[in-house]
Amino acid sequence: MILHPCAACGRPMESPESLAGQLNACPACGTLVPVPQGGQPIPNPGQPPPAPSPAPWGALQPYVPPRVPPRSLADKTSPITDFGAFAIGLPVLMSVLTLLFAVFMDDHPRPPIMGVSRGWFLGVPILGASALSAVAGVLLLVTKRMWALVACIVGGFLIVLAYLVVFTLATGIIPLNLLTLALAAGPVLLVLRAPKAIAEIRFRRGAP
Repeated sequence: MILHPCAACGRPMESPESLAGQLNACPACGTLVPVPQGGQPIPNPGQPPPAPSPAPWGALQPYVPPRVPPRSLADKTSPITDFGAFAIGLPVLMSVLTLLFAVFMDDHPRPPIMGVSRGWFLGVPILGASALSAVAGVLLLVTKRMWALVACIVGGFLIVLAYLVVFTLATGIIPLNLLTLALAAGPVLLVLRAPKAIAEIRFRRGAP
């Protein structure tokens, strides 16, 4: 069958292929309409539609994978890496400030404490707490364990506690200043960063 429109009423017509190039009456209006030879044949409902012919070999295009944009530095660093780096950087900064302050306190007019100059009496405990926090940060980066993360937080608070105690003993003044607030912000930031790092540790260990 050939599908073509009626030239008079415009309705679609079905004409046998044997009438191609001849006239056929429109079933709607009765007008004799020439059947085109290049009309669209209607497939037999009992036969499956013909399969599409394969494309020639030259027309096949190679597969090009989609370009993935490079990840930013924030995406590359994990919460554990970020937490550990912060736990190491805080005591390093505190150690530098403590050494500078210890040198300044060596010229303090008050007598030494327990035979130790006031500068080093102030510096040694703070440097010890800073070393503990830095070592805990390194262990966290290496082991990625919960106890190392807790040690980082404890070390951060020990730095602030050591600073408050030894500064008060060395100078007789409670250090309520901007430096104290800045130091106290360090362990607070560690606590705020801890949930993401804890979630990554539990994910690595397969905990729910």
